Amino acid sequence: MKLKDLTGMKFGNLLVKHRAPDHSTPSGQRITCWACVCDCGKEIVATSQNLRSGHTKSCGCMFSQHNLKHGECIGNNISRLYNIWAGIKARCLNENNPRYKYYGKRGISICDEWLSFDEFKKWAISSGYKDNLAIDRINNNGNYEPGNCRWTTQKVQSNNSRKNVVITFDNKSHTVSEWSDIVGIPYKTLWHRLNSGWGIEKSLTEPLKQVIRK
Repeated sequence: MKLKDLTGMKFGNLLVKHRAPDHSTPSGQRITCWACVCDCGKEIVATSQNLRSGHTKSCGCMFSQHNLKHGECIGNNISRLYNIWAGIKARCLNENNPRYKYYGKRGISICDEWLSFDEFKKWAISSGYKDNLAIDRINNNGNYEPGNCRWTTQKVQSNNSRKNVVITFDNKSHTVSEWSDIVGIPYKTLWHRLNSGWGIEKSLTEPLKQVIRK
């Protein structure tokens, strides 16, 4: 039977990177193994059987384990907060993460202290974490560490993004989000106009069409 290549496939939190050396049992049976990387950034070796059966889904950092351990401390916030922490580690440490090129590859890392979820959780709660806030790096070329991170609204985070475009019109420079507030045109509408080839002046001054419903 031809061996099924699992390279690039995702099983739970594990992404298969490549074939690993086979494992031999005491009876001489050879078991196919695969090198995998977990969403948290840790690499492990798992067998084909365990991956495909769902027996092995992570490196051991599954959310359910943290939920049992930390649930009383932060209640309903645990799921979202843990996912934020895991996402930071993945984009800073996991070369297979789609967003790694914007973070880890650029030299942005996560401090040693925050490699522990417990420590990240302590900082998050003491720094005012709430369900409607997102983690934001004050210096977008800096690392994920206590002195460079804060909890902000998505709008503030968008304005602080290194990708955010600054537009100059009438000798004034603002981000698209800021212009949206100034001229009273929805943010998404402004982006659509600019991306559709409208000039800056027309994008910022053309009145919104009013729909008359009968």
